Amino acid sequence: MQVNREDVGALAVAVMELTDRMNRARTNAIDRTALGVLRVAATAGKGMRPTEIADELSVHPSSVTRHVQALAQTGKVAIKPDPADGRASLIEVTPAGLAELWQLYEQGVDAFADSIPDWTTDEVRALAAGLSRLVAALDARATPQTQTEGKPHQ
Repeated sequence: MQVNREDVGALAVAVMELTDRMNRARTNAIDRTALGVLRVAATAGKGMRPTEIADELSVHPSSVTRHVQALAQTGKVAIKPDPADGRASLIEVTPAGLAELWQLYEQGVDAFADSIPDWTTDEVRALAAGLSRLVAALDARATPQTQTEGKPHQ
């Protein structure tokens, strides 16, 4: 069964409003791109080249370079030589970086829990499943060209 355009529009508005609220709530936290660098590098579980991180985040490589340097200065990532290519470097998340990610995760969970105290477990699980399905559909629809067009220069 095909959903109607009005319902899709309501979903789009709800997601945009959620994104706006989350961005405003993050004002005192780490910069969005820096958080992305930490998240991507931590998820990889091994060193990643800055260009790979930039591709994953759909941001300009120079933005990742700036953020990696700042994160390295605070001890949240380590920059190591790439054994496969001496001209390149690999970015690894340090224990301090993992602790930062964990703290931000816990803060996010607490904020959501405070916002939905009257929701049932089934409602929370249904929304989580729906959002995960939406993310997967958006990822499946993305092509290499659409992922790089209009990359923000952060």
